[in-house]
Amino acid sequence: MTEPAIVVSTTTLTNPHGAGSDYALYSLALFDGSLYAGGWLNGTIATPGNPDGWGLDRIYVSSSPTLDDFSQMQWTNGQSPGTLNQTSTTLFDEMQNAGTDTYSMVPYYGPGQAFSGNLYYQVNDPTVVAEGSNLVMYMTAAPNQNEYPVTSPTQPNGNPNYQLGWNSIGWALSSDSGATWTWEGTLPLTNPDGTALLAPVTLAFPTDPSVTYNVNAAGNETPAAVFNPVSGLDLWYVSLGATPDVWRSHEDRSGAWAVAQPCQFITGAGTVDLHFVNPDVASADDGSGTLWFIGQAWSGPHGGSLELFYSSAADGADQGLDWHAWDGADGVLVAATSTVAAGLYDFLTPTILSVGNGSISIDYSVPVTIRPDGFPTPWQQINEVLTLPLNGTFTPNGQPNAGFAAVDQTTGGHVAATPTVYSGPVSGLQNQFAEITPDNLNISVSSDSWFILTGGGNDAIAVKGGNNVLDGGGGSNFLVGGNGSDTFYVDDRAVAGNVWSTAANFHSGDYATIWGVTPQDFNIGWGDNQGAVGYTGLTLHATAAGHPNAYLTLAGYSTADLSNGRLSIAYGTDTSGNHYMLIHGD
Repeated sequence: MTEPAIVVSTTTLTNPHGAGSDYALYSLALFDGSLYAGGWLNGTIATPGNPDGWGLDRIYVSSSPTLDDFSQMQWTNGQSPGTLNQTSTTLFDEMQNAGTDTYSMVPYYGPGQAFSGNLYYQVNDPTVVAEGSNLVMYMTAAPNQNEYPVTSPTQPNGNPNYQLGWNSIGWALSSDSGATWTWEGTLPLTNPDGTALLAPVTLAFPTDPSVTYNVNAAGNETPAAVFNPVSGLDLWYVSLGATPDVWRSHEDRSGAWAVAQPCQFITGAGTVDLHFVNPDVASADDGSGTLWFIGQAWSGPHGGSLELFYSSAADGADQGLDWHAWDGADGVLVAATSTVAAGLYDFLTPTILSVGNGSISIDYSVPVTIRPDGFPTPWQQINEVLTLPLNGTFTPNGQPNAGFAAVDQTTGGHVAATPTVYSGPVSGLQNQFAEITPDNLNISVSSDSWFILTGGGNDAIAVKGGNNVLDGGGGSNFLVGGNGSDTFYVDDRAVAGNVWSTAANFHSGDYATIWGVTPQDFNIGWGDNQGAVGYTGLTLHATAAGHPNAYLTLAGYSTADLSNGRLSIAYGTDTSGNHYMLIHGD
């Protein structure tokens, strides 16, 4: 049975207009101390005189990571997405500048040619990345014409036929650390067959309200971006067809876009398309290079739920395309409980604020009230910090199978216990795994800095690097150290029978601690060339009447090393009164 994520904290972010005000901000993007969001700032229907009203999505920015001082994002060109053309009746659209990949706002008709209404770009769902010395924002952008006054209570923005086209992915550039932004148009992405995926809108707007715009593509929205200074930009977004599918496009450092590719959910039975909305992608901050994806399931048994997936270096060239459930099952992180209106679930737009080392911090939106037209509003922001009880296919730093493997040699199956983030007193340790069982376990890790404890079986433990503590418990154990500083435990305090551990790759800087052994209470003896074939060496014999015997073989060492400076011996007592014998590799 899959274990649920553990909620560490839940915080409802402050709504500056009051908890019940009609104020909606969503798709939060935290970048360099500034918080970007789509939405609106008051509950009155948007008009030319009230551009911050509901129904006219814009992008806002706060200099604080909380919802307390939002204002409209500042544009450099006056006629930009999300700003009404209030100075004249000329309609504007983005058009490609000849010979470049940039766009400018230009009239649909000649200067001074009047037209009823105002054109704006409804923009939301921002994501911000640093590309060299510039900041780049990617966003959902749909060109629209707003008709005023309102044509009906359910159409606050006028005739829906006056939408010029389905959603596109727009982008903007800032060269002044986000103080101002320049609209650059829509992205030149392509379909797998090479045809344009996100072409700029260049056709004339239909002047007859009975004429609808010829929409040839379903559209794309809600981008998420990760930039790598070596490989370039990866951009994930939802392609709106019969079902919403998640796609990825890649732009290399020369500015060339590769053919877009669909993302896949990898399961034990094969692959499944990612039918998700509102995706967000983040790179783990623990140095693992693992990518994490959170999105909202479109339909099915988990419809509306927030689901979490990872894609790691183990996926090779398909990293970022092949995704695996964080829990090894369905990936559900926060389950939806109901719909609130118009098919919308009880939360929206999840955002990953940070992820790594076995925890994730996410934001998502929840509705407060329902308007008379049935639409939920306002939306409040919830921040949750969760820890992930990883299921044996992960290490706590987000690396998949190669990072941790545990097999029960007695049953032939995988070990049910899960690794966790280390929480003990020893400095330098990151991860821990403890399984006290009489079964024989075989455990190996390829990530660094573990505390591993097993029970009374005959166990094998192998580590890689960093600082590690290996404790095979009782029985006969084979412990393989890594290339860092390791400590090998032999514990004679509470075992039911004799214990013998072999320490392989014991080297300078390593320690062996034999708990419960003192020179006053035990007979201490040494032997050469003892232990398992191929790993014989110096062997400690610690025996005492009424106590289990403790044996430790240091493979490759001999009794000569007790006096030639390779090994030193000491005894001590810890702060809890536990006695120990200490062997140090000098």
